[in-house]
Parts: sequence; structure tokens; C-alpha cells
Amino acid sequence: MNDIPVREHLQSKAEIQAALRAAVGGVADWISAQPDAQFEYAPEGRWTMGQHLEHLVRSIKPLTSALRAPKFVLKLVLAKPRRKGMSYVEVRTRYEGVLDEGGKASGKFLPPPVTLSRKAELLKALRKEGDNLARQLDGWSEADLDAVGAKHPLIGLMSLRELLFFTVHHHDHHLNTLQRDYAG
Repeated sequence: MNDIPVREHLQSKAEIQAALRAAVGGVADWISAQPDAQFEYAPEGRWTMGQHLEHLVRSIKPLTSALRAPKFVLKLVLAKPRRKGMSYVEVRTRYEGVLDEGGKASGKFLPPPVTLSRKAELLKALRKEGDNLARQLDGWSEADLDAVGAKHPLIGLMSLRELLFFTVHHHDHHLNTLQRDYAG
């Protein structure tokens, strides 16, 4: 079992792109390497591997879609946090704190049961969305990443940079959970 990667110095767009690819790839590679017989198994009160995959795909798609929109539209319709931006460590700490207080996925982010027949499809979708998100950042400047924000369902209003930090950590968090739940 591995612990969540240390990414204290994650800040620049290039660093975020590399971390996104590593975090998404880490989840996809780990699940790909697991026996198919475990894909639909869930430890008591936990999600199956398939549900983790479905949740991660559902979670990354809205951010990827938002980054495809013209920046001027996003600047008009999205809010910008009126506070000092959070670092990666601050975003990670805030999210883990919300989880410790009972925060959970809900609504469209809550995964239904997922069968083994969807494993390849979901792995492909996760990799594609992760790559698309990283590539979408090519058209954004460092300043742009702090110029717009959106509301995260558990954390509240976050800048785009903070949402990207969250997305990296979210994948690392799920990989750590999977490794813990399926250890031994």
C-alpha cells in the first residue's frame, strides 16, 4: 500500500499538468492490474473498484468541459474567490477535513453499481478525461487559472487552480483508498 504522494510544491500549470497525468494514470494503472474477480467486490460499507472509477469520471468531466468554453465566457459567468488563493497543501487539508467531518459524494457524483462489463470502458474514459483536462490547460495562462472559479460541492468557491489541485488530490485520495481497501 502506498500513501498519498507528496506534492507540496505543486503550483505551476506545467506541474499541474504532470501531476494530473500521474494521478489519473496511477488510478487507472492500479485498477487495470487488479484481478477482474475483485472489480465488483466492495469491502463492507465501501465502494467497488467500478464505483470508484465511475465517480472519478463523473468528477473530472465537468471541469474538462468548463475548460473547453471560451475564457471570456467563463470570466463572465463564473465567480472568482475574493481571498488569497489556497496552495495544494491547503486544498488537500481542507478536503480531508471535510471528509473527516462526514462529507461525502452526493447527487450526480454518487456512483451507481458498476459491473465488470464496464471496466474497460471506464478505464478508457478516465484516461481520456485526464488527458483532455491536462491538454485543455495549454490554452490557459498562469493568471487565467486564478481569474475564474466555481463552487465545489464540498469545499465551496475555489479558483480554477484550486479546482485542479483538488482534482489531483482527489485521484490520489481514491488510489490510496483503493490500495487500503484491497490490501492483502
